[in-house]
Amino acid sequence: MAIEAAGTAAERTLPLFPFERTEMGPAPEYRELRESEPFKKVRLWDGNVAWLVTRYEDVRKLLADNRFSANPRAPGYPNITKLRKVLTGTERPSFIRQDPPDHTKLRRMLTKEFTHHKIQSLRSMIEQIVDDLIEDMLSGRRPVDFVEAFALPLPTQVIMKMLGIPHSDSEFFVERSTTKVRIDVDPQDAIQAGVDMRNFMRDLIAEKSKAPEKHDDILGRMIVDQIQPGHLDIEDAVVSLELLMMAGHETTANMTALGILSLIQNPDDMERLRLNQSDEVVQLAVEEMLRYHTILQFVGTRVATEDVDYNGVMIRSGEGILPMINAANRDPRVFDDPEIFDIARKSTYPHVAFGFGVHQCLGQPLARLELNVVFNKLPKRIPQIRLAVPFDELEFKRNVLVHGLISMPVTW
Repeated sequence: MAIEAAGTAAERTLPLFPFERTEMGPAPEYRELRESEPFKKVRLWDGNVAWLVTRYEDVRKLLADNRFSANPRAPGYPNITKLRKVLTGTERPSFIRQDPPDHTKLRRMLTKEFTHHKIQSLRSMIEQIVDDLIEDMLSGRRPVDFVEAFALPLPTQVIMKMLGIPHSDSEFFVERSTTKVRIDVDPQDAIQAGVDMRNFMRDLIAEKSKAPEKHDDILGRMIVDQIQPGHLDIEDAVVSLELLMMAGHETTANMTALGILSLIQNPDDMERLRLNQSDEVVQLAVEEMLRYHTILQFVGTRVATEDVDYNGVMIRSGEGILPMINAANRDPRVFDDPEIFDIARKSTYPHVAFGFGVHQCLGQPLARLELNVVFNKLPKRIPQIRLAVPFDELEFKRNVLVHGLISMPVTW
């Protein structure tokens, strides 16, 4: 028999979401809920209620189920924060927040830029950036903030080269994208940050449209193949470019810093990568870092478009769904000893750090390549890297949608 949604009186006693995660893992509440209530109603900041889903199998099924919409303007869509709700009302949604067929059309226009072959052709460029950043660290003063000196510049330089944005504008984009992913920022500041980025993109499109064939980058090809023939509206292009810029550096920067921190905490793993000559060893390490940290706090937020009976739980049309990929990636039904960081882990099932289904991360081949290069090179070049402050003095991002470190002083 299906379980009906809680009544209004009962909803007032539901736990307030989101829960606070730990420095190196998801919120501890997920572990208990995964065993006792894998579908749990929670209360959001605005008093609305949504279903929190914590088991791996359920999360994957929900993310692949087209009866649940990713459209933030759909009735009942759960806005995790006030800022998300404000931005939804003021900004055109990107393709990751649309449903097929619109999502399919817009995503397909970018897919060729992120194929395995296309991304692998960038390896030498990424290796050069990594080498240069390591040299700068080695020749500079110590201690150094690893986030500022390495983790953030690497993906920022890569995605700007790919998009064809001048390197001189990197600070402009980093500042504004950082503002937009904060939970505690003034909504007007976040709105203005988005306006600034989109205005920049419009101006860049206008400038490159004068001779797009001269620009061997994503934007140049987008103008020639999509915008000029009329296949892509300029505003959809602007929003897509903003998304690529933000997602292209924010997530990988945080993953790089947390990955190095994990190796510092596990010196045997650092030594294994230092001595390693096999790319498979690094690939396994990268996948474990992605699983273990799962830095995206909220991905795959959905709303039911019809009544759905899921394993005896009745989800009504218009009810919000929060599939927690960080909880799913610690599910002991799928991953042995999931709370242990094990760079040699070989799992039967893949993690869901990049999501699942048609909305899974378009840029995952790029993220994997960047991380592969980092963890192939850095343990060999600076194997003695260590924290320059005690662990409990590290400043973690507690008020952002993406988990990570604000700074990480290191020395060697």
